[in-house]
Amino acid sequence: MQNTSKFFLKKTVAVTGANGYLASVIIPMLLGEGARVICVSRSPFATFDKVEYIVADIQSPKVWMKLVDQAEIIIHLGGNTSIYDAKKDPLSSLQSTVSPIIHLINSAKKLNKSPKIIYASTASIYGNSPTLPASESDAPDIITTYDLHKRVAEQHILLGSSQGIINGVSLRLANVYGPSTITTLSNDRGILNKVTRIALAGNPITVFGDGKYLRDYIYISDVASAFLEAARSNNISGKIFNIGSGHGKYIKDAFSCIKELAEQKINHKIPFHFEPWPDDADDIERRNFYADISSFQESTEWAPKVMFEDGAKKTVNYFFSENTL
Repeated sequence: MQNTSKFFLKKTVAVTGANGYLASVIIPMLLGEGARVICVSRSPFATFDKVEYIVADIQSPKVWMKLVDQAEIIIHLGGNTSIYDAKKDPLSSLQSTVSPIIHLINSAKKLNKSPKIIYASTASIYGNSPTLPASESDAPDIITTYDLHKRVAEQHILLGSSQGIINGVSLRLANVYGPSTITTLSNDRGILNKVTRIALAGNPITVFGDGKYLRDYIYISDVASAFLEAARSNNISGKIFNIGSGHGKYIKDAFSCIKELAEQKINHKIPFHFEPWPDDADDIERRNFYADISSFQESTEWAPKVMFEDGAKKTVNYFFSENTL
């Protein structure tokens, strides 16, 4: 068995989208493991000590030349994260999602280096009606522009890996939730966290449709540990893995759980009601999904540790404490 306890010591890890939700948990984990971390974001930031900051657009080829030259491992979180932004401006979404991967592969060719790439993809690639639990062997059913671009990025990574140019792994993330020092900027992401904030403010919680849409809610620390485990693991280059809890939960039941936990904190009843879907809601919102995570579990030493009820409590407690400081 590989000794992973000192894997990151003296290794340089670049994190794109370093001013984002997932990065705010991944970066401290990397620092705790002794890695040298290069943080890349197009927005100025100074969130962490003992890291190198690069304020730049990841669509710039020069950025990738520097990252590939310096980093053995690149955790690529940057790019568009919104289904609705992609629908509104497909060209911008395409450029922000796919061009960084092309520049990465070209830089690896020019520098004759083969960095390990851990790419943040999405489970919504499986579409509205996957076989449940959805497996990596299931064909994608692309029904949004956002998922189309994510899939193209994945395919570039797989091609570059098969050609020996890079050492790439794509992680298809289910519904990530849980406390973080940074909130996702996309309105259609981080819904459970948003519902928690709404509930703790004593405001009504709205469920669209009948709420019987299955989601695979995965706690943020479990997702972050999956990225580190993918970086540590050998023999997974050129592969795609689902990252989820492996369990499905109806949206209405997840929201109801948050509601009950929040009511205990604020000692106040929170209205809970159902409304028709808005006219502009994308069809992907009505999907049912939970992941088969056995492939990643069998290929690595990773497994989710935080079950939904515990994760919901942690999330409510965090945001409640934040509000009372």
